[in-house]
Amino acid sequence: MRKYGVALCLALCLMGLLGGCTFQAVDELYALPKLPGDYQNLQAKIEEVTVGSGAEYSAPLWGSYTQPVQFQDLDGDGTLEALAFFKVPADEKPLKIYIFRLTSDGYEVGAVVEGDGTAIYSISYENLNATPTKELVVSWQKSTDVNTLAVYSVAKYEVSELLNTPCTAFNVVDINMDNHQELLVIQLDTVEGSSSRVDCYGADKAALTLTGSAPLSQGITALESDTTRRGYLKGEVATPGLYVTSVLGDGLVTDIFAWKDETLKNVTLNAETGVSNSTVRARDKAKPADINGDDILELPVPLGQPVGASIVPTLDAWYQFGIDGAATLVCTTYHNFDDGWYFILPDDWVGKVTV
Repeated sequence: MRKYGVALCLALCLMGLLGGCTFQAVDELYALPKLPGDYQNLQAKIEEVTVGSGAEYSAPLWGSYTQPVQFQDLDGDGTLEALAFFKVPADEKPLKIYIFRLTSDGYEVGAVVEGDGTAIYSISYENLNATPTKELVVSWQKSTDVNTLAVYSVAKYEVSELLNTPCTAFNVVDINMDNHQELLVIQLDTVEGSSSRVDCYGADKAALTLTGSAPLSQGITALESDTTRRGYLKGEVATPGLYVTSVLGDGLVTDIFAWKDETLKNVTLNAETGVSNSTVRARDKAKPADINGDDILELPVPLGQPVGASIVPTLDAWYQFGIDGAATLVCTTYHNFDDGWYFILPDDWVGKVTV
């Protein structure tokens, strides 16, 4: 049964690479998928790992890459490596990422990345330095609400850990416009509520070093689901930024981070209150979006209801923010989130129409 499971898993991973329509006999339709030679070899190598070791598939739980077997060109040579994700409960480090490289004799194990925790929460493949190789950015789940973020180099199939840090969420942005991606790690302090921050890590030769850190709004208790966004800020030159929306009391607040004065800054943070007051709003279904299609993110501010109101507003004013934190009104919309459409109000309607 294990053998059939491995074959089916690989077949599903390959389905996206196959196209066209064919006609087959009825008995052929009920047969297990036949894999190309290289993948039959890969199946055998995976079975060598799983049979007798107690290993079971443990695919990443969240993100763009959640398949139990994935294919990536990690070293930039044009040949895909295969990555398989397992859990071996009896091991000291039970979480395993096996990297299989393709040789003239078929696939063989090139490297193994090991981690501690209950699950592999997510993985992404990022180029964080000037080399053609991709680093593995892995979030190991320690418990329901605790993750550790680790970054691994697998150059020449030698595993090197470049970073290991607690992490609530992360994103990859060329925040300082140096043509290299930086890793922005969000660390949420839900106990004290005053030391939540975003750390910026950049490549320095063979390592990732902390190049800047900036605080989130004080008093936030959680990140709003799916609202950590990359985007651009308004200005003569479009400046890259990170928009982080969090729960603040009964409402929401969005902190905007950008590279300013040679370091990472929360450009919307009010120094006196410790909160990005200009972006505080009531909770509704509106999220940061490029509402007018100019590549700059706008933030919604619901009109007509105070923070904590029980009635969901339908009029939203959309603002762009510059690197100085100043807000500019772009438009006002009537939104129907349930049916997925909205109407942009003419300027002379604003203030004269209620819903």
